[in-house]
Amino acid sequence: MASGRRGDDQGPAGGGEKTGKNPTDRAKRGVKRSLLVDEQGVPLSIVVSGANTPDSALLESTLDAMPVERPDPQTVPQNLCLDKAYSGEPCRQVAQAHGYEIHVPDKENAPKNAGASRADASRAAGWSK
Repeated sequence: MASGRRGDDQGPAGGGEKTGKNPTDRAKRGVKRSLLVDEQGVPLSIVVSGANTPDSALLESTLDAMPVERPDPQTVPQNLCLDKAYSGEPCRQVAQAHGYEIHVPDKENAPKNAGASRADASRAAGWSK
């Protein structure tokens, strides 16, 4: 999954009612996009929320928003690679409830920018703008 921010001065995709104060940009309004991509970086679902929404709070709605049917997790293993923002137990429980084997770096010990598919997710996030 990838997420990004966009200011409300950048056209109609700015989020409308869902825009919120962006804590990293002196409380300017903006949006956050939570994006689920496959192993090739093809977007599978996207959820838009206010910029001040924590990434982890969007996990369940992003997984639920996927319009295509997944293979049965009992017969085809489903892996979900996330960044350190999703390292808590609540995210692990949400992912497991959706039938995913979760892969999240340890928040304290992981090197910065560790993640096998980060480039694919970042490229897909660029397409969503």
